[in-house]
Amino acid sequence: MVLSAISQQIQEIQRALKERKQYLEMGQESIRIDPNSGIFVTMNPSGKGYGGRSVLPDNLTQLFRSVAMSAPDNELISEVILLSEGFTDARKLAGKLVSIFKLAKDQLSKQVHYDWGLRSLKVILNTAGMLLKRDLAQISNTKIDNTNEKKQNINEQLVSIQRQEELVVQALRSNTLSKLTFTDASLFNSLIRDVFPQIGISQVERQELEQAIHKSLNELKLGEIQSQIDKIVQLEQALHQRMGIVLVGASGCGKSTLWRVLQRAYTHLGRILHIHTMNPKALPRSQLLGRLDLDTRKWYDGILSSRARLMSREEDNIASWLICDGDIDPEWIESLNSVLDDNRLLTLPSGERIQFQPGAPINFVFETDSLRFASPATVSRMAVIFLSDEDLGAQELLQAWIRMQPVNMQDKYKQWTQEIALPVISY
Repeated sequence: MVLSAISQQIQEIQRALKERKQYLEMGQESIRIDPNSGIFVTMNPSGKGYGGRSVLPDNLTQLFRSVAMSAPDNELISEVILLSEGFTDARKLAGKLVSIFKLAKDQLSKQVHYDWGLRSLKVILNTAGMLLKRDLAQISNTKIDNTNEKKQNINEQLVSIQRQEELVVQALRSNTLSKLTFTDASLFNSLIRDVFPQIGISQVERQELEQAIHKSLNELKLGEIQSQIDKIVQLEQALHQRMGIVLVGASGCGKSTLWRVLQRAYTHLGRILHIHTMNPKALPRSQLLGRLDLDTRKWYDGILSSRARLMSREEDNIASWLICDGDIDPEWIESLNSVLDDNRLLTLPSGERIQFQPGAPINFVFETDSLRFASPATVSRMAVIFLSDEDLGAQELLQAWIRMQPVNMQDKYKQWTQEIALPVISY
């Protein structure tokens, strides 16, 4: 329905509320009016940067009172969240985190998939809280036969101020480095060293996962490139932190290989995983999200909505991924905003809502070469894994191709590659 056409209906509803009527005649139906009801509109600015948004018509805008929103105090919000997570030096840590976000926004390159807003900051704070709870769980599981005083000393050692800073840095790097370009990643590490000079840069230990990744790479006859292994680990971490993950990179940089290797690694770890793959750009919106037959009033599920309904019924021990391989278009991605944020609620065009349980291993994974058509509201809701062309060169691609050839021919292919192929490509 056109926006300007509903202004008259909204005007009738508002008039009925002002006159305190119990019923409203709309068309041929009599609708009961709740005196506590109201109509509110939340909207992002239309125009450049917000694809798929339209300006409200004047006759509709006049029916509402405008309320301007002020920028939130990120430092105060961060301090409160850190305190609730159990950090004792929350004010100092919050100030440093917000400073890094401001410096990164000013000094790093301007990319469409970069988000330095409150939603990204909140994910980092929640991850830091999970790491702190993991340390505290190790304390509780440690059997100590000595006095309570010794227990207290060990507790203070594990969650000291320096240890808390280390956990915050780990959470910051695990949630941010995955989306940075090759050049910006080194600059971001420099910012961390400047703001946290006493803290060394360390990774979250995932030995069991990395062993499964190495085994999967050997089975798939792929090369063990450390930068790609790091991206796979970052993807696995993002799957636990966000419901929506987008793999951004040019064709041939390994986006599909990334999740396929992780899929095989899950098999070695004994995890059950169901994958649904589709190309959303190849379908109209009605076939993607579903449609309502105007004649029979019967609802027909689309491909995405039917897969989402199936995933919502899976058991808690079964992970489900919906892989959307294709360009991201505001025409359909804006309909997924509610399911990509903390609500985890998919609203279909029919008004039906599919609720995904909090903590359920269900993820929407998008593969695309660019996020130039996605709005900032959509980008901020997803974890971004950026794959740079500099991480994967021609030599690595040729070596992977050679490993898939017959064994008796691999030595000749290696020789020809070094003598002919690589010099021609570099030329």
